[in-house]
Amino acid sequence: MTGKFALEGIVTALLTPFTPAGDVDQDALREIVRFQLKHQVHGFYVCGTTGLGPAMSSDQRRRTAEIVIQETSKKIPVVVQVGASDPQAGLELARHAEKTGADAIESLTPFYYKPGENAIIEYFTELASATRLPVFVYNIPSHTGNNVDASLLLKLSRIPNVVGVKDSSRDFVQLVDYLSVAPAEFAVINGTDSYLFAALCAGAQAGVSAVSNLAPELMVKMYDAFRKKEYDLGRSLQLKIHALRKATAKPPIAPLLEGLKLRGLKSGLVKSPLRSTNRDELVQLRADLSRILPELGIE
Repeated sequence: MTGKFALEGIVTALLTPFTPAGDVDQDALREIVRFQLKHQVHGFYVCGTTGLGPAMSSDQRRRTAEIVIQETSKKIPVVVQVGASDPQAGLELARHAEKTGADAIESLTPFYYKPGENAIIEYFTELASATRLPVFVYNIPSHTGNNVDASLLLKLSRIPNVVGVKDSSRDFVQLVDYLSVAPAEFAVINGTDSYLFAALCAGAQAGVSAVSNLAPELMVKMYDAFRKKEYDLGRSLQLKIHALRKATAKPPIAPLLEGLKLRGLKSGLVKSPLRSTNRDELVQLRADLSRILPELGIE
C-alpha cells in the first residue's frame, strides 16, 4: 500500500437524480452538489449504492463523475465508485475518473458469482495497476454476496495503491476487527449512518453518509461534536440520524430525493428498477421529517 491521500469527516454518498426518461438530471445534480458544498461537507462519494452506480450505464456514470468534479472544483475530495458487474468496465471507469480529475476511486468487490478470496485479490491488484489514483475497497456483502473479513482486508492492504476500505456491512464488530489489523496509514471508513458516531470514537477516519444528502448540516454538526469531544451532543445527534435513516429507508433511495424536494431543491427521480414514493409514503415522510428535524421548516 502506498499513497498519502486522506479522507476525513462527512463524505456524502451523493444521490444521482434522473429525469422521467431515465437520463441523468444534470441540472438537479448540480443543484444537489451546490447544496452540499453550502453546508460544508468534507467530501463526495459518487456512483455508489445511494448514487445508483450499479444500475447506471458506463456513459451515465462517466457523465455524473464529470459533473460532480466540475462543480466541486477541488474544494473537497471526490471519490468515484467504479465497481461493475463487468470488471473490465470497472477498469475503464477508473481510468476515466483519473483523467477527469477525481481524487480517488473505490470499487465494489466482484459480485453475483461469489468468486472467492483469490479472485478478489486479483481484481484489486489489476484495478490498482490501472490507475495512479488511491484505491478504496467497498465492502457491502448484502449487495455483492461476498464479505471482506479482516483477514482478507489485511491481504488487500498490501496491494500497492490500495489505501483504505469503506465498510457498509452493518457489522460493528467487523469494523473494529478492521481497525485492529489494518496498518496505521490504512483508512477505515464507516458506511453505516446509524452508528457513525460510535465508529468515529472507535477510530474510523470518516463516514460515507446517505443521510447527508438530505441533512448535511446535521451530519457535519455531529462530526464537529466528535472533534470537540462533546460526546453527549454527538450521542443525541446520532439518535436523530438513526431516526432519519429509518424514516428514509423505504422504498430505497427515493425518500432522500423527495426530502430534498421538501427542502426546496430540484432533485429528480430514482432510476428503474427502483420506484418513487407513493402518496401515502410521501405523507408519512413529511410527517417524520417535521418530527425529527423541525428546524428544517417542513410543514
